Amino acid sequence: GDLTLELLKAVTKDAQPKEPAQYEQRTPTMASDVAKYLFCDVQGSSVDESMRLFDDSIIYRDFNYEEVLRGKDEVRKFIEDFSFPGITFVPTKFDDGE
Repeated sequence: GDLTLELLKAVTKDAQPKEPAQYEQRTPTMASDVAKYLFCDVQGSSVDESMRLFDDSIIYRDFNYEEVLRGKDEVRKFIEDFSFPGITFVPTKFDDGE
C-alpha cells in the first residue's frame, strides 16, 4: 500500500523521465482489452486517456491496498501517484473474466 508508494518514490528519486510513449487512440470495449491498451500502449503517456475509458462510478481494486478506489477522482490520484520515472509496470496476464 502506502509503503509500496514510499519505496518506489525512494528508488526512483534520481530517475530521469522518459519521453511519453506514442500510441494510437482506441476505444476497446472488453475489460481485458482495455487493460491491455492502458498497460501496453498508453502507460506513461496520458492519464487523461486512461480516464476517458472509465465511468464516473468506477470501482478499482489494487491488491496492495485493503480499500477499493471509488470514482474517477480516486483512480486518477492513484494513477498519478504511481507514475514514476524509470518504472514501467509490466503485467504478465490479463484476465478475461472466464
